[in-house]
Amino acid sequence: MMIDTKNKLSTIVHPLVAAMYLKQEFGGKYPRAREDALVIETNFPVDAQESKKFDSYLADLLADLPEIQTQVEARIGTFDRVYIRSFH
Repeated sequence: MMIDTKNKLSTIVHPLVAAMYLKQEFGGKYPRAREDALVIETNFPVDAQESKKFDSYLADLLADLPEIQTQVEARIGTFDRVYIRSFH
């Protein structure tokens, strides 16, 4: 189960990111275990049919991910995983 903690990270800006949130996941193998997940919603300026451009934007975002991680961890602390999803 994933719970939105309403922890929107609006102070961290990237040209390919529409929004970032911290979510908490509960359950799984250990019901009382909790994991923090950073959710990155993208705003790639491409048509869904242009897969080469999409791949290029995704590669750019992945290349910048270590810097984004450093900024997020400086603001909120460590997290366990990252989810990247399209924002529509």
